Amino acid sequence: MNTLEMKRLSLPATGEVEVIWNSRREAVSADTTGTVEHIHPCYEIYVHVSGDVSFATNDTMQVLSPGDVVLTRPYTSHHCITHTDCIHEHYCLFVYCEDALIKDALDRLAQRCFLRDSPDGTTQLLSLLQQITHALSQEPRPDLLEQRASLYRLIAQLSRMSAPNADAPRYPENLRRILHHISLHYASPLSVRELCRHFFISQATLERLFRHHLHTTPYRYLLQYRLSAAAHALVRGKSVGAAAEESGFSDYPHFISQFRKHFGMTPNQYKKAHASSIDAQALKKEDF
Repeated sequence: MNTLEMKRLSLPATGEVEVIWNSRREAVSADTTGTVEHIHPCYEIYVHVSGDVSFATNDTMQVLSPGDVVLTRPYTSHHCITHTDCIHEHYCLFVYCEDALIKDALDRLAQRCFLRDSPDGTTQLLSLLQQITHALSQEPRPDLLEQRASLYRLIAQLSRMSAPNADAPRYPENLRRILHHISLHYASPLSVRELCRHFFISQATLERLFRHHLHTTPYRYLLQYRLSAAAHALVRGKSVGAAAEESGFSDYPHFISQFRKHFGMTPNQYKKAHASSIDAQALKKEDF
């Protein structure tokens, strides 16, 4: 992966809202082993500009066209899948929010998850994003009121969009049942071997299912799900030990090691960094 252009901007907390604004253009490869599931303690607004990619979240994968938007809630595992070697250009906004009005709007949009507009609407959306990115890149920055107004304009634009189509490709029924089983039993001593035994499937077949449809492995998917649950528990005030146990980690040193590897800090540091949060959707900035 070769990053050709990257802009990372931060709108300071204004009225209990903070936005990390990324504009990214990079050369990517169709590598089915390189995809990493993302877990964020915030809302994510992904806007596709170019590139032969799909976006996977929940039990649906959507092939993206320019101007398509994917909006996910905090602690929702999701990832982008690259189909061919290409230039991948996109915007990615991380919204940390306690503002009831904005949270309500983002929640309603996240219910649809995938959003698409008419050609004219797509042009307006990409133009708006370019204008806001340019304005935020200038010195001095726009005042806080103007920054807040930019966020409202963007959300209003997204609210006018609709779901792409009702027949978006869904995972095969056996994979959907496996993912649902993981969501219900991740806190138990669940393993890849036990998944195979429960669903009467060979490990080789299970591996192929996950690699083909999710571009990941069963082990990595289960690990990411547990890390998401652990992070969520920590910001709700759980102790490190309780977070590990409740998210299915029986090996405490392994939990510490994997958590540090994914989040760049120990569980205790993560908990302290988010100690001022009122709930799981009102968190401070974190880099991924």
